[in-house]
This record gives sequence, C-alpha cells and structure tokens, in this order.
Amino acid sequence: MATEPELHLSARVCPKCGSKNIRLSALSTVADRLYRALFLTPFRCRACRKRFRMFSRATPPSANDNQSDNS
Repeated sequence: MATEPELHLSARVCPKCGSKNIRLSALSTVADRLYRALFLTPFRCRACRKRFRMFSRATPPSANDNQSDNS
C-alpha cells in the first residue's frame, strides 16, 4: 500500500512533458519560501528536468523532525 505522500505525488504531472515521474524540489530562493507560505510547492520533473510550482498542502519536514526524542 502506498503512503500518503506517494499517493499525493502520483496525482501530479509535469506541465511540460506530462510525465508523472516528479519529485519535490528544494526551497532554494526567497521567492520559494514566500510561495510555500501560500501552499505553492516547487516540484521537478525527473524526465525533462522542468522545475515548476503546484498547489500542495503537504508541509516540508522541519529541522526538529530529525532530532530523536530523549524523553
């Protein structure tokens, strides 16, 4: 069974080539962070390398998610 993020990404297609083989792209600019606040997430197509933004309610992991809980 696919996890929620996999199902979420499987519905996305590249606007340039139509491929479903896309991935989340890094937040690399100030504009990316501003758009992210509006739920516009950067994606990249693995087939044609096109970078684009699409509406997404998924939130990127925070730095605190990588720390172990010592309680």
